[in-house]
Amino acid sequence: MRNFISMKMILPIFASICLGCGGGSGTSGGNTINSPFAGTWAGDWVSPAANRVGTAVITIASNGQVNGSVRDNTVGADGTVAGTISNAGSVQGVLHYEGIQDNSLSGTLAIGQSGHLTGNLTQSNGVNSVGVIFDLIKQ
Repeated sequence: MRNFISMKMILPIFASICLGCGGGSGTSGGNTINSPFAGTWAGDWVSPAANRVGTAVITIASNGQVNGSVRDNTVGADGTVAGTISNAGSVQGVLHYEGIQDNSLSGTLAIGQSGHLTGNLTQSNGVNSVGVIFDLIKQ
């Protein structure tokens, strides 16, 4: 007697394994949300209460992860920003300037009729908070 498995037995097993592993919805692990904000955005920000102005360049991944750079033109400082933005525009992040305590950023951004990503975020160091207004253009 031969020790082999016929192709008639292997094909149905192989087919059922392949079908069981098929495509999926792309939401495994909750990482892919297909953010409507995905892309690279650049523009200006202003904080009237802190009497500061600057620029920002941020990249938003399809899963809502935000990373970018900021420039405070008033004091000549460069920093970074990292965080998340939900499909509804809710932002949670951290602003970092070298030698200064990290600040949290929270609030809401939206794409307006002009196509700009705009909104108000609150910047807080845990003691003091100021509003920051963003106006960014998709690159």
